[in-house]
Amino acid sequence: MNLTLNWIEVASVIGVVATAGGLAILYRRLSSKRERNGLRPDYSAEIATLRDLVITLQLRVDELTVAEEGRAASLGTFSPPSSINVNKRSEALRMYNRGGDTDSVRAALGLPRADAMLLRKVQRVLSTPLPGTPHRSGNHLNGILRPASQ
Repeated sequence: MNLTLNWIEVASVIGVVATAGGLAILYRRLSSKRERNGLRPDYSAEIATLRDLVITLQLRVDELTVAEEGRAASLGTFSPPSSINVNKRSEALRMYNRGGDTDSVRAALGLPRADAMLLRKVQRVLSTPLPGTPHRSGNHLNGILRPASQ
């Protein structure tokens, strides 16, 4: 019987040692967490400063938006120049081929001077024969502007 009691004492000592070790580990972890929480820097002042800065920047953006809207309203709306439609363009080229000048084309078609001058330059380029191409009888632009009559 003595042997049985000795075994029980050894088992209880091992249990007490294991429990004491577990409690020591638990205490160590809790105390290290407490220390880390105490060492953690306090960023509340920086957070408050950054919040104030964000509010200031938002107010500045709002001011600039209002100023830009006012400036845009004072400038009015921009309308890009209109392009020449195909009918006016082809009629201007026909008039130039017949010998018309820039002022008469402008007056007849109601074109701005710059557009009429541009079309005159286009007509000159189209009427210049390419090197090495023979002239056809009549208008040598027949193949370019419209199909050649057979």
